[in-house]
Amino acid sequence: MGVAFGRFEPNDAYENVCVVQNLGNLSVRSGNGVTLNASGGVHVVGQLGEEMEVSVLGIPHAEYETLFPEHLKAYERQFKNS
Repeated sequence: MGVAFGRFEPNDAYENVCVVQNLGNLSVRSGNGVTLNASGGVHVVGQLGEEMEVSVLGIPHAEYETLFPEHLKAYERQFKNS
């Protein structure tokens, strides 16, 4: 399982969700529109108008490998030299 995090830039739709709904059911979509599986949930830290960070926890290995192949290769290289 993998974890991804980065700067979160909300759009107008996010602002509407914040006002109307509980944020307990957030999801994240890849650049091609596929919803990521996140067994550990999606967490947003920060407030609108400030810098925010999103974390996606528990991404299955095969999906993580497809989305972040260079990150996975760099991680695996750490252990080949030991």
